[in-house]
Amino acid sequence: MVRKQDGSWHMCIDFSDLKKACPKDCYPLPEIDQKVESLQGFKLKSFLDAYKGHHQILMSKEDEEKTAFYTDHGTFCYTKMPFGLKNAGSTYQHLVDSIFAKQIGRNIEVYVDDMVIKSPHEDKMLQDIEETFQTLEKVKMKLNPAKCTFGVEEGQFPGYYVTKREKALQRIKEALQELPTLASPVPGEREGEQRPIRLKPETSGRLAKWAIELGEHDINYCPRKSIKGQALAGFLLEIPDGGDPSKEKAWVVEGAPAGNNSWTLYTDGASSREGSGAGLILTSPEGEEVTYALRFDFHTSKNEPEYEALLAELRLAKRMGAKAVTALTDSRLAANQVNGSFEVRDQRMGKYVKMVKRLVGSFGQFKIKQIPRSENKRADALSKLASTCFDHLSKKVLVEVLRDRSIDKQQVNVLAPAGPTWMTPFREYLQRGILSEDHGKARKIHIKVPSYAMVNGELYKKGFTTPSLKCVDQVKGRELLQEAHLGQVGAHEGARALMGKVLRMGEYWPMIQQDAIETTMKCGECQSYAQFKQIPRCRYITYPARGLSTNGA
Repeated sequence: MVRKQDGSWHMCIDFSDLKKACPKDCYPLPEIDQKVESLQGFKLKSFLDAYKGHHQILMSKEDEEKTAFYTDHGTFCYTKMPFGLKNAGSTYQHLVDSIFAKQIGRNIEVYVDDMVIKSPHEDKMLQDIEETFQTLEKVKMKLNPAKCTFGVEEGQFPGYYVTKREKALQRIKEALQELPTLASPVPGEREGEQRPIRLKPETSGRLAKWAIELGEHDINYCPRKSIKGQALAGFLLEIPDGGDPSKEKAWVVEGAPAGNNSWTLYTDGASSREGSGAGLILTSPEGEEVTYALRFDFHTSKNEPEYEALLAELRLAKRMGAKAVTALTDSRLAANQVNGSFEVRDQRMGKYVKMVKRLVGSFGQFKIKQIPRSENKRADALSKLASTCFDHLSKKVLVEVLRDRSIDKQQVNVLAPAGPTWMTPFREYLQRGILSEDHGKARKIHIKVPSYAMVNGELYKKGFTTPSLKCVDQVKGRELLQEAHLGQVGAHEGARALMGKVLRMGEYWPMIQQDAIETTMKCGECQSYAQFKQIPRCRYITYPARGLSTNGA
């Protein structure tokens, strides 16, 4: 179901198999240009529209079951001709041509379900409208009052806007007819003499013959659209600005250290029929390179892969601890929109630009520059491989698949826990060298602090044979236990397995073992399906049978 502009609903059904089985009706549709030109010379016009035109034609009883479709409430079929059939347009045109056979060309023009009554003056207009309504009443055809207009000089007739400037159109036609005739240069041709170039009738006849033959198989010829303008626009966007310093903008944070220790980012995006992807190359100040490939699991427009690649590389540089970044891209649009040289008109591109500027704020220095495609060959080749498949990439290339767009992801604000937590003493000692005034607490922190480290402002627990674990507060840790135990990937493990699962996720807090035991004991499903031991709590006590003595007598 598709909602129309007027608020009503339009039901769309796939009749592809039915169209293949039905022969094509070769009844021709009228030329729209001729219909519009026939309105010339008539001052007043009345534009009519049939109410659900196709649904006013009854289906044959034997053909009703061929339009059957099923829904959640049962199987249905059409008793009137539905929209979307192969010969719906030609059938309806045949109907209106037979209905208005005496009026077409004289005071009315009809194209499928659109009608226009043409009248030279007001008195004749009333007569023409009355005659048309009498014809409609005979065949019980209904009109849509919301789309009908009477007695106007201008209006819209099947996609064409009919105006009253007929004299100007007539002058244009006369000027086009008086254009000089083209002629082929023939040696020895006298000056001023022209021999017109004419199309051979045999050629046009063959074209018409093939059009009729192919029309029976529902094959239509669609000429290839011109791509010269689009190719020229793409070529101009790829031309760099020539290194003009006035068009390069650098973001510098106050107090940031100055120097040449800048990370260099090469980004490029690519789209193909198989999909779209991006190639990233991150170079450190020491010359070490990190190659990264992205595959987008969603449909992208022409410029979205460039922005997704830039955002992914900025996030990667942030995780690597870069303070100064220089981004190099061959997309002129992305570089100049981020710099502010180009105006951002598209709403989606505006969201990407805002997200890029938000990430730029986390660096001390940032500069983006457009480079020629010849200088970005490695990232370009990497993006093309990522857009097709990952099979051709080496093991040294990091790969990732993005399920959603970066601008579609919800922004989550992380709230800091209220008050001090168990991590507060370790943070204060590692960052500021401050210990508690209590001698006993200070001694415990001094003994345990070698097992912890601060990385990018986060506290981590060191491991001897395992990677460092990120430290979280107890409230966050209990939420992780609940999610691991009862969530979508939860399997209701025991306390020991649950604790190991969370530790493998890279999270740590000191009370993890006690919290895991408490989580499993409070789980109602675990308690309901737990195995109970059938052994009694105390041993059995035997009593002698009634009527017998204890000595067996």
